[in-house]
Amino acid sequence: MITNPFRKSDQDRRRRSSNIFAKKDDLQKVINIRARVFIVLIVAAFAIISIKLVNIQLVKQDEYAIKLEAFTMKRQAFAPPRGDIKDRNGVLLASSKKSLSIFYYPPENITAKEEWELAEKILTDFGMSLTKTNSRGVESAAITERQLKDMHYLHEYQLHKENFNSLLTEEELTKANEGKLDNDDIYALKIERMDISGLDENTKKLYLTYMLMNQAPENEFKIIKEGVSNEQIAKLLENRSAYPGFEYRDDWERVYYDNDNPIVKSIVGSVSDQTQGLPSENMQYYLGLGYAMNQRIGISGIEKEYESFLVGTSKDYDISYDSEGIAKLDENNAGKSGYDLTLSIDVEMMKEADRLLREAMNSRSSDTEYFNNMYMTVLDVNTGEVLATAGIQKNKDGEIESIPSGTYLNAERVGSTVKMATLYMGLEEGVVGPGEVVIDQPLKFQGTDPFKSYQTWGALTDRSAIAVSSNVYMATIALRMAGMQSYVPEMAMPYAEGTFEKMRTYYNMFGLGVTTGLDVPTEGVGAIGGTEEHGKIMAMAIGQYDTYTSMQLAQYVATIANGGKRVQTHFLDRVTEVNDPDTVIYKMGANILSTLKGTSVETYISRAQEGMRGCIEGIDGKAGICPQEVSDAAVGVKMAVKTGTAENNVYLESGSVDTVSNSIVAYGPYEEPEIAISCIAPNYTSNSNNLGSNVCGAPVGKIAKYYFENKK
Repeated sequence: MITNPFRKSDQDRRRRSSNIFAKKDDLQKVINIRARVFIVLIVAAFAIISIKLVNIQLVKQDEYAIKLEAFTMKRQAFAPPRGDIKDRNGVLLASSKKSLSIFYYPPENITAKEEWELAEKILTDFGMSLTKTNSRGVESAAITERQLKDMHYLHEYQLHKENFNSLLTEEELTKANEGKLDNDDIYALKIERMDISGLDENTKKLYLTYMLMNQAPENEFKIIKEGVSNEQIAKLLENRSAYPGFEYRDDWERVYYDNDNPIVKSIVGSVSDQTQGLPSENMQYYLGLGYAMNQRIGISGIEKEYESFLVGTSKDYDISYDSEGIAKLDENNAGKSGYDLTLSIDVEMMKEADRLLREAMNSRSSDTEYFNNMYMTVLDVNTGEVLATAGIQKNKDGEIESIPSGTYLNAERVGSTVKMATLYMGLEEGVVGPGEVVIDQPLKFQGTDPFKSYQTWGALTDRSAIAVSSNVYMATIALRMAGMQSYVPEMAMPYAEGTFEKMRTYYNMFGLGVTTGLDVPTEGVGAIGGTEEHGKIMAMAIGQYDTYTSMQLAQYVATIANGGKRVQTHFLDRVTEVNDPDTVIYKMGANILSTLKGTSVETYISRAQEGMRGCIEGIDGKAGICPQEVSDAAVGVKMAVKTGTAENNVYLESGSVDTVSNSIVAYGPYEEPEIAISCIAPNYTSNSNNLGSNVCGAPVGKIAKYYFENKK
């Protein structure tokens, strides 16, 4: 109801008049005034509306016509070929091979019956396969049993009005009629009980064809058959009227190095196929970026990490219909292929590293039955470039498989290789000094077993403690940090709140226990030891507590080699224009994540470096204990090396088995370091007395020699 806008003024005027002198309003006059006011308001409103209409229809006609067209126009985007991925020497690791595809866009007002007939004709003339192969060459079913049931239901209902009510019990039919079972519940019961075992292969292919023709989303072209021949395309073009809605287009398929060689497979990654399209967990994000739902996209490894560089710009078309209701494509954006990536890895060096690990695993002795994994990483100590990374594992059938991503995903106890970080911590905290002598002898605390080195070394300096891998020297550093002033046999175990956290802070400075910054979708950081019992600080000081990856271990030794700079590790070297390697779009330089701070960093780091060198040639009166395979003579240059052994456990149904893991870190040349190497061999032996050799020695020495003989 419209309120009287003059009501308040009328009431005010009457309140000011006395009952005696009040006079009657001239009703006609009041009505005339108010009518004129309303007329003026209405005319003004119509004038505003008229001006707006003139503005829309005449002044901004073209602008609004464009907006209307954009709102109502259907568009289709086709993804261009992805960029190539190459190794540092230009070897193709992933590329987009040209292919041809048949696709379908439903004609206007087509019926279900007509689509089934079309599906049958396409199947008869072009054939379909009930299996599909993804970008990794893995074969799988093109249509699942559930999808076959859905299509069978649709086919029988649309063409024969079969509703499959015979699959429901009388009680269920009654509940359905009473509304106690909704349509979804009824359909689920029918699908669950439907028997499709009698479907022949041709019928299954028909259902697959129809399913592909009607896959979501509705307003996009559907890929029906990929990798078709030129002859099949010629047949389609010659008989277009027989296949309304079907067209062909230039397409591409992703191919990988050496028929998907597993040596680089998990690093390079893979892309989804057009049936998978966008991953559900990120679908809205990519739709917001303009991706189509069925667009192929990187789903792992480098393919996923650098999706934005590799994907390119889509080729866009406007969709209109001809007089027969067939969709027509009008190009409005030519699109552009994705950029090319050059990685830091040398695929030949990767193959050599993989071969060396396999050689080491195959040379195992009788007490190495739990030795099923091995990892090795080679970094540039100054840039953080990953030059090679290799990982292997034995599967349940005893076959060795390549898993290079295990170098940055799988963490293990690494033993004495962490001792340089422990020494640096002791020097920086002032609990030991450069050259300070500690007597290597068993340490016995109340209620504990003796803690000792592999052998009793007697008087050791900080450098010789690294060279001979003294457990006691490193434990002394940790105990002093926990408050121990001097050692007395059978004394109570010292402990200070926060010691574990402080020790981990120092290890983190070198890259142990934190991400290395590697450019992959997921990177492991290892695990913190279980309980922080007082005596565990000694285990932590010698690498027997927390776990680390091979990539972390390599970054750690690179930090020692380059004088204290923790450089981000990375696979990417540069991004270049398509087929134009000289036009660099982006270059991945050395990114220093952190630098060791302090007035004596150079002195303290040099003590660790000299200790590692002492492992080769001896130092401060102690002979080196490093394997002959990593000696200067074996490698051909002066090396700095540290070995490690770690106590571990393998858990079986029958119980736990004690094992020993091996590890080695190294860098070289000693004076002007170029590369850092890490190697981890978990559970190498179940014989705790078999500590005289390190299975990582041969692979590390040989890959170092390979690098120096083949570097460019």
